[in-house]
Order: sequence, then structure tokens, then C-alpha cells
Amino acid sequence: MNKWSIQKKLIFFTNVISVLVMCTLGVVILTNNEKRLKSNLDSKMEMVIGSLSQSTQSLFWNFDSVALEAIANEIQKSPEVDYVVFDNEAGKPMYSLTKEFEEKIKESKHSIKREVLVKEKVVGGIRLGYNESLISMAIKQSFTQIVVIILLGQVLISVAIFFLVSKIVKSLESNIERLKETSIETKDSSLKMKKASETLSAASHEQASAIQETVSTLDEITAMVKTSANNASDSATRADRSYQVTMDGKKSIQELGSVINLIIENNQKIKIQMDENSRNLDNITSTINEISTKTSIINDIVFQTKLLSFNASVEAARAGEAGKGFAVVAEEVGNLATMSGKASQDIGDMLNTSISKVEEIARESKVSIEKIVKEGDEQMKQISTIIRVCENSFDEVVENVSEVKQMMGQVAGAVSEQSIGVDNISQAMNELDNTVQQNSRAASETYDHAEKLSGQSERLDKIVANLYETVHGSKKDNMQISQKGAKVLTLKKAA
Repeated sequence: MNKWSIQKKLIFFTNVISVLVMCTLGVVILTNNEKRLKSNLDSKMEMVIGSLSQSTQSLFWNFDSVALEAIANEIQKSPEVDYVVFDNEAGKPMYSLTKEFEEKIKESKHSIKREVLVKEKVVGGIRLGYNESLISMAIKQSFTQIVVIILLGQVLISVAIFFLVSKIVKSLESNIERLKETSIETKDSSLKMKKASETLSAASHEQASAIQETVSTLDEITAMVKTSANNASDSATRADRSYQVTMDGKKSIQELGSVINLIIENNQKIKIQMDENSRNLDNITSTINEISTKTSIINDIVFQTKLLSFNASVEAARAGEAGKGFAVVAEEVGNLATMSGKASQDIGDMLNTSISKVEEIARESKVSIEKIVKEGDEQMKQISTIIRVCENSFDEVVENVSEVKQMMGQVAGAVSEQSIGVDNISQAMNELDNTVQQNSRAASETYDHAEKLSGQSERLDKIVANLYETVHGSKKDNMQISQKGAKVLTLKKAA
């Protein structure tokens, strides 16, 4: 088998695998068919015995054994049915059975029973035995069909693989010849690569020495430019900080001005409130005057009460004994009137004193508050003037610092661009140095690869020979392939 061609091997192994697969599928199909047929047979027998139990109720009820035996003989003509026996309610056959028939009942592998009911009373029973002879015949036919299909399939697969592999083998033969030609050309190219890599290596060494000197000089220039860039950046940062501090100071002055304006507004509100308080004191004075007026009315009422009390006493004295009680009441009323008059007089005195004090307090408060508010307004005006001067000064400082900031930003930007330019030049020179070194290494590696390529071309020759042997299964014509490749290379060189 080791000396077989790839065509024979593919046909053999494909046929073996396909036979195994088809046989497995055939077994699965046969098994499923057998299960399905058995299930159908069981269902069919259940239906038969069920139908018999319904259709023979009257025969059982009339003990018509002759008709039952005739029905049994008719059903037993079916090849699937081994026997049908109708039993009475005691479980005994309703007609005589031969010994052969009884042996047949014992030999039957499948049987089912069903009771016959008439008006919910058991009047007999049915026994039915059946076989799987038709199932076995169907399985045998299916097996024969599957075997025929497998054989035809194997023939078709073998023919298809033969033609397919023939095309593949032709393509492989063509590729083998191309591989051989490529191997010879690769060997020739490896020799040329060796010479070119030696020349490139020498030139790369000379370029590397010149570029390294240039890179050293650029490194020094780069260091100086970076120092200038750092200084410019620091100056720009400080200018930014100064600008920020100035802006913060200006903002603080503006906030102070806002606070002063709020204080002025509050002073005006205080003045308004004090005017309101003065008006409230005037209202209090008016209220006290009204109370004084009411007190004078009370005094008049007290006087009238005393007069009435005196008149009542006079009338009581005239009445004699009968008016003594009334005289006592009149005396008490007079006393109350006297007390009320005194209290009213005290209240009047207190009201007069209160009016004087309230008017005096209102005048003094108004004068004092007007003086304080006036002085506060003058001081706020002076502070506002000072704040405006400070704001103008800060505006000039902010403008100057902003100009310095812009100048420092321009200087920093210019120095940064110079630094970037020098960095780019330095980077380009470093890359060029790396490129030269890479070229030098590449030249050395190319030489090594050329050596390896030469060895690989020889190994490729051996691989081509082995591949040809694998395709055709023998070592014949290997020399013919080598000779063809040599002729092709000779023709190309001549061209």
C-alpha cells in the first residue's frame, strides 16, 4: 500500500469510509422501520379486537357459538393473525378447539385479551394472537434495497473520485515542474544576492560614520534650543500668573465697589425706615391725645355720677327710714365716682408726660439719624472715588500685563517651533542613522539568507522528488523532472 499512487489510496479509503457510513445509515433506517411497523401492527390488532368486542355483543348475549367460530375462522385467514378465540364469561372457549390449535396458541409470541360487556355486564372475552411475519418480509426487502443502493453508490463514488483525482494529479504534476524550475532560479538568485549584499554592506558602513558625526552636532544644538524653550515657557507661565493675579485684584476692587453700593443703598433704606419710625411715633402721639380726650369724657361722666349720687342722697334723706338703704347705695356710688375721677386724672397726667417724652424722643432720633446718614453718605462717596481710581490703575496694569503675556507667548511659541524643528531634524538624522544601520544589518542578513536560500533550494529539489513519488507511487521519471528543470534554466540564461 505504501507504493500505491495517491489516486488508488483516495479511492480505497473513500470507499471504506462511505461503506461504513452507508451501512450505519442502513442499520438505523432498518431499525426505525422495524419499530414503526411493530407499533403499527400493535395498533392494528388493538383496533381489531376492539371492533370485535363491539360487534359480537349480541352473539355473546345469544350464545351463538357457531357464528362466533365462523368470525374467528374468517379473521384467522390473515397471515398476521395466529388465532382468535371467543371465551364465555367463565373464561372457557365457546366452541371446541383442536390440539393443533391449542399448540398454535401456546407458540404465538404476541397476544392480547379484551372483555365483552353487555349492559355493563361481562358476558365473555376475546383472545387474539398475532405474528410479525409480514414485518420480517418487509425488513428483508428493505435490506435488499439498501444493499443495492450501497453498491451503486460505491460504484458512482469510485468513478467520481477517479476523474476528480486524475485532474488533481495533472495539476500537481504541472506544479511539481514549476517548483523545480523555481528551485533552480532561486539558487541562481541567491548567488547574485550574496554579491549585492557585500557591496551594500561596504557602502552602509561609510554612510553610518558620516551620519553619526552629524547626529552628535545636532544633539548639542537640540540641547541649547531646549534650554531656551524651557526658559521662555517659564517666563510665559509667570506672565500668566501675573495676569491672573491682576485680574483677581481687579475683580476684588469691583466686588468692593459693589459692596459699597450696597452699603449706600442700605443707608438710604435706614433713612427711609427712620422716617417711617418718626411717622409711627407721630401716630402714637395722636393715639395718646385721643386717649386723653376720652379721659376728659370719663371725668365728665364721673362728675355727673357724683351729682346724681348727691341728688340720690338728698332724696333718701327726705324719705326717712325707707330711704336709708338707697342712701347707702348712693354713698357707695359717690365713692366709686370719686375713685374713678382720681384714676382718670392720674391717667391724664401720665398721658401728658408720655406725649412730651415721645415727641422729644422722635425729634432727637430724627436729628441723630439724619446726621449719621449724612456722614455715612459723605464717607461712601469718598470711598467710591478711591475705588474708581484703583479700578483705573488696575485697568492699566491688566492691559500692560496682557501685552507682556502676549509677547511672552509669542516668544515661547517661536522658541517652541524652533525646538520642534530641531527635534524633527535630529529625529530625521537618527532615523537616517537607524536606516543606515538597518541597511548594514539587512545586507548582512541578506547574505545569510542567500546562503540559507541556496540550501533551501536543494531541499526543495528533494521535496519535489518526494512529492512526485507520493503522486505516482514510484521513483521513476524523477530524473526526467530534474533534466527538464535544468534545460529550462539553461534556456533562460541563454535568452
